[in-house]
Amino acid sequence: MYAPNFATIAFNISSAFHASSQLRPRASAFATEAASPSGASGTGSAKAGAPGPNDRDILVGAQAVVHISASKNNTILALQDPHGNKKAGASAGTVGYKKARRSSHVAAADAAASLVQKARDLGIHTVAVKVRGIGAGREASLTALVESGLRLTKIVDATPVPHNGCRPPKKRRV
Repeated sequence: MYAPNFATIAFNISSAFHASSQLRPRASAFATEAASPSGASGTGSAKAGAPGPNDRDILVGAQAVVHISASKNNTILALQDPHGNKKAGASAGTVGYKKARRSSHVAAADAAASLVQKARDLGIHTVAVKVRGIGAGREASLTALVESGLRLTKIVDATPVPHNGCRPPKKRRV
């Protein structure tokens, strides 16, 4: 097991908060060498400025992703940052609709408006959308996202489609 020498550990945080729209390496808290002027963290990167194998990357100025899950009974929306961490969520049930009204398109539009307000509070204005499901709130939530003023860069349909996977139930004998 490798035990680092704590006398040579450097903490470089300046590159983590650099405001640009490029892919920048995250400053690791326990770098094995002092950071070079080119920005390499010294964790095994071959080129200067290239992230090492253990470094996570920060997409500064990248877009968030809105996941829409439209089932027959409810519409659930989730907002993720570029790393996949959930930042906010809304559903027709959390907005205030109960029982059968959760499956309506009006409830889905209200849930989308609630999610847009949370996204604006977080400072997110550009999103990609991933839609899953066949429910009534599918189109209504997309329409609400467009009308709210969010900039949609990509809309992807990720509805799972079986390729004759499960065996159907046996025939009913009367």
